[in-house]
Amino acid sequence: MSVGNLVLGSLFKVVLYSYPA
Repeated sequence: MSVGNLVLGSLFKVVLYSYPA
């Protein structure tokens, strides 16, 4: 697992949290 995957997951999480808002 590379760091890019972690960053992508974090970004996706933020978007998911901001979308329903």
